[in-house]
Amino acid sequence: MIKFKDLPVEIQQRMLDEQERQGNTRNEKLFVERIYAPKSQGGFTWALSVEGTDFWTEILFKGNFTGFYEKYPKS
Repeated sequence: MIKFKDLPVEIQQRMLDEQERQGNTRNEKLFVERIYAPKSQGGFTWALSVEGTDFWTEILFKGNFTGFYEKYPKS
């Protein structure tokens, strides 16, 4: 599994945005400690995210960022 610090900044920001969208306080430290923390632990639940479980599995378990940049192209 990839570490939060090794993710591109754009993906880190998207995770923090989703954390807030699901009602939690924006907290980077939480993802540094537990990148997979669900909503109930202060993070976000992948299945409830805008992108869904498969999207986050590709990024966080497989280190594949292609789907992220297809959905959120760099400007």
